[in-house]
Amino acid sequence: MGGYGDRIIAVHQSNMGGCAARNRGLQCASGEFVKFLDADDYLALDSIAVQCRHSSRDGIGPLIVHYQDAQWIDEAGDVIVTDMPQSGATGHNQDFANSVAWVVRHSPLTSCPLHRKVLLDSVGGFDVRVPRSQEQDLHIRLALTGVQFVQLPGVGYFYQQHHSEGRVSNDKTEATLGGMLEACRRHLVLARVKFGANLPSVLAEAFGERLWRLGRLATRAGLPDLGTECFLEAYSVSPSNKMVSGSGIYRAAVSTVGAINAEKVGMLFAKLRR
Repeated sequence: MGGYGDRIIAVHQSNMGGCAARNRGLQCASGEFVKFLDADDYLALDSIAVQCRHSSRDGIGPLIVHYQDAQWIDEAGDVIVTDMPQSGATGHNQDFANSVAWVVRHSPLTSCPLHRKVLLDSVGGFDVRVPRSQEQDLHIRLALTGVQFVQLPGVGYFYQQHHSEGRVSNDKTEATLGGMLEACRRHLVLARVKFGANLPSVLAEAFGERLWRLGRLATRAGLPDLGTECFLEAYSVSPSNKMVSGSGIYRAAVSTVGAINAEKVGMLFAKLRR
């Protein structure tokens, strides 16, 4: 184990998924801070030092979680130029609704934040019912308790991409995508407890966008019934149509033939362009 010696403790359990493994690690952790890291990814050399320094600084409140952004790399470790958005900069002292909406839209990846163990314990850690996008689920639940995510400069985490269909991030089964929908519904329940039945517009639009993206993902995965369920939920949360993101042609198609048919047309054009 390099120069760490007996400071590294290996904990074994039967394979129950990533969420259960991280929760076991959280249960065993005794320090103030926790950093999650999968075996195929790695951190920048100074990332933990930088994040610890800021998180331990005088005047930083206990509901602040610092993070740095991620860099996508391939299996050889080479940088991937990607159109996937970075998390986007934010700072503390945002109002509550904007802070939660920001996390709904821009949740950092699992290994980006340096978490405070007490905050993770307070929300029960990762939800084993959410095998995909589990970090977004965790971060939204934290945000709804008042936690603010504050971005520090630089890349702190290198996220390795694989082309294996067995990867959880590629799982588009009905069980997995349906689990993501149920997680979003649980978030909405929590949000309405905090903000009332009529959510602030910025938060309603953020949840609407999330549900709409999930509807598109489900429809393109060959699950139109689940897609319809997501689209209808999006409309119920944010009836203004602002959550319908995409090109002008796509938005016009949604207005003309509906969300499901717009996705089918889009998939047909994508096949014709190949």
